Amino acid sequence: MVRLVDLFGPEIRSMTDAREQFLASPWAFYKRFFLDPSKGLLRDYWGFCQSMTGARRGPSGPSEAGDQGTPDHAHDQLREAVEGSRGNSITTAIERYRALPEGAVRQALDVATEVVGDVDTDVYLMPGLATANAMTPTLGGRTVVVICLDQNRGIEDLVMAMAHELSHCALAQATESTPAPAAEPPAGPILGQMMYSEGLAVAASLAALDAYRRKASAPSRVVSRDLRSGAASGTTCSQGSQHSETNLAAALWFAPEVLAWCRSHESSLWAKALPVLKSGDRRDFLYWFAKFTADDWQEDGLPCRAGYYLGYSAVTSLLDRLSIREAHLLPPSERENSLLARARRLGAG
Repeated sequence: MVRLVDLFGPEIRSMTDAREQFLASPWAFYKRFFLDPSKGLLRDYWGFCQSMTGARRGPSGPSEAGDQGTPDHAHDQLREAVEGSRGNSITTAIERYRALPEGAVRQALDVATEVVGDVDTDVYLMPGLATANAMTPTLGGRTVVVICLDQNRGIEDLVMAMAHELSHCALAQATESTPAPAAEPPAGPILGQMMYSEGLAVAASLAALDAYRRKASAPSRVVSRDLRSGAASGTTCSQGSQHSETNLAAALWFAPEVLAWCRSHESSLWAKALPVLKSGDRRDFLYWFAKFTADDWQEDGLPCRAGYYLGYSAVTSLLDRLSIREAHLLPPSERENSLLARARRLGAG
């Protein structure tokens, strides 16, 4: 069952001088309204984010500085961030929270779960200190969804972010419940599996956007439960909510020109990705998913984070015959085969 944990609360919603209060004493404000009520989650989340940064990890190994992930160190770094330039994101998140209509957060979550299905996790709405728009970290031994309101504007962003992250949770939980064949070791964190997960999450976010817009434009109409590729792929959907390239670019977190480049160079992207689809090297993960530059491009001329596009491209062909929920249930070997088939077909030339 999905449980919503709103770390803003009614006192924040009614606060008209949040910026002034925060600037007067940033750490005291953050501690009172967010850190203490989160019961350690925000400190653990910050430590998790720091442990995942390339500066604190080796090329493919664990943290090089042994104390970076300890609670005390994470607490000290969190205070430094709140009192530094990242603290501005707290007031941004509060302003965006207060601008949301009453009940909008619950509405967004309801739409996301209609698309993805019920998932056993907690969804935390919070200020993210400019770390990410959303994430599915494992905190305290439990995988949770974190939605950072400083990086999301309005209910449609929330709908898409929640569906995206809940899709990751649903896929992970389906994988855990699927026994590996006796002749095959359990699947590790390989690049191809991540492409599938991210591509399916992008498809889920677009399907949720379509479901929300249909519900918003016709409140008395029952939202369709047919979540196959028409709604998810951006090719056909209900009148007034057609998925444009702008919507897909937003779901991928791409500039429109980056999406256009990926579409016209998809074969060359698959040719480059094919040799590393079974890689577990962290450098490959950073190259295809996590590296940002000022102009969205790598030094070698390829877009940053192109793995999201390739994953989405591969998944949409599967969604011609499967619903999003059914795609979560595919065994890891079948997910991998779908990516390999597309890579070989488009990248072989």
